[in-house]
Amino acid sequence: MLGILALVAVVVAPPAPGHAQDISYQRTPLGDRAVGMGGAYTGIAEDVSAVWYNPGGLAFQTATSISGALSINIFNSYHIEDGYGFESETADLDDEGTTTIPFFVGGLTKLGPEEDPGVRRHTFAAAAVSPVVPSRRFNAAVTGVGGAGQTGAAVLRSQTRAKLQYYGPSYAYRLSDHLGIGISAYLSLHDFDYEESETIGAFSDRQPDGSFVNGAVASRISGGKSFVASLLFRIGLAWQPNDRVRFGLMLQMPNLPLIRDGEISEFTTHVGSDGTGEFTGGLQETTPQLRQPFEARLGVGLRPVPHWRIAFDVSVYGPLGRSDNPLSVFGETTPDPVTGATPHPGRFFNNEIALSPIANFAMGAETVINDFIPLAFGVFSDFSPSRGVNEPTNTYTPDRMDSIGLTTVIGYRRDGYNVAVGGTLTMGWGAAYGTNPDPTASERYVPRAARSSALYLFVTGYTGAAEQLAHDVEVYRMTDEQRQARDESEAEKARLEELRRQCEERLAEELREGVSAPSDGDGNGDGNGDGNGNGNGNGDGDGDGDPEPPPEEPTTDD
Repeated sequence: MLGILALVAVVVAPPAPGHAQDISYQRTPLGDRAVGMGGAYTGIAEDVSAVWYNPGGLAFQTATSISGALSINIFNSYHIEDGYGFESETADLDDEGTTTIPFFVGGLTKLGPEEDPGVRRHTFAAAAVSPVVPSRRFNAAVTGVGGAGQTGAAVLRSQTRAKLQYYGPSYAYRLSDHLGIGISAYLSLHDFDYEESETIGAFSDRQPDGSFVNGAVASRISGGKSFVASLLFRIGLAWQPNDRVRFGLMLQMPNLPLIRDGEISEFTTHVGSDGTGEFTGGLQETTPQLRQPFEARLGVGLRPVPHWRIAFDVSVYGPLGRSDNPLSVFGETTPDPVTGATPHPGRFFNNEIALSPIANFAMGAETVINDFIPLAFGVFSDFSPSRGVNEPTNTYTPDRMDSIGLTTVIGYRRDGYNVAVGGTLTMGWGAAYGTNPDPTASERYVPRAARSSALYLFVTGYTGAAEQLAHDVEVYRMTDEQRQARDESEAEKARLEELRRQCEERLAEELREGVSAPSDGDGNGDGNGDGNGNGNGNGDGDGDGDPEPPPEEPTTDD
């Protein structure tokens, strides 16, 4: 019976962290054109998505606009080979969940006087951003453990639900024709939940009818919840020395928490074949320390030839926590004053993390075929900031999963429509710590191979397309007289705009070349008359010497 209870003690004993986490920063691109270029958009930042990649790029926008991009997760897989072990048996851990659906919606408007032709120096924008955050679900079962006349089983279920959203305004100012600066202030909302349950049963002394005389069952339910509302600032700088090159720099400051609510719960029970058992557990409110790191993004956009644009981005992320002072995801707990037990969110979750600095890259290219079919493609990295997973150990660290992403997009741009559809494929390889199935080993964790893949389909420009479609429907419903009046009004506007443009061009040309002084017509004529005039040209500015008419002779009536 002691051997049977030893099998169950794994659940009843204070749990250790497990391997249900993968941490990364740059999962899939967001925005309108940025998704097609692999997220290499810091140096370009030519649409509303500049509020995320580089707020300084907003200063170069010329008109009010609305933009949106929505992605759909087609499939998502996460696999850890032999990730769950009990006694000498192991089972793979396969993700059966999905990731969140990323989206981006934003709009901007230009304000201020037109100091230069067609240029307003102030730009205001607002956006809602939801990047990709994984929601994992693992199910695993190990059965048939034990020697002759004995049997046992272990079943694990764990689930992670996460949601990260940003809402806020942006402002940009055009310092000169070549330089813009901007800032985005986001309200960041971060929800994170984890649930885990594990049941272990062990039985011996099997009877001829299949029953067992001795046995024990233990189970555990644990988890944690956290919600953090904070302020997050992104500062951007855009420099365009000429029409072919643009540089961008974006700095993200660590978030400033405003609200932090969390809890950790853990309940365990075990029952023997004699009907006796024990139930323990509790729930504690906590203060989570979910943080977002410092980030610096440097990008360049180049136009080597007409109709082609290429871009490169490098992003650097700062550390989070230290080995001697880690961050607590759900918050810290204290021992129960009665039982002395300290709740932990689960055997397969690491509540304390210390992440290393990491760098990522992105590059992409875009072109337009036949002046109305935009085509783009890109590649980006998503390296993990987790510590290395190298050798058996008693100290757990989260999974180390490094990924590469590929993007492509094709669209339609004509008659006021500018829509695009595309896809993002990510593939990752790495290692994760799995529970050691050897009960005699001194190390509790052993490295296991891990891999992941995900496919997203996205559509961009749907907000502008909806607006254009509504306009087209309105035009279609017009009467002939209304349509003719509209056409005449638009033609008059176009004529006035062309006239204004010509005047501006002529004025600019005269300012460049200078206005030469008149050589004639200043009142000093040449004085060449026909013999009857004075011919001195004084006063009339003609200088043509025309004779003055003779006075009229008085009549007899006068």
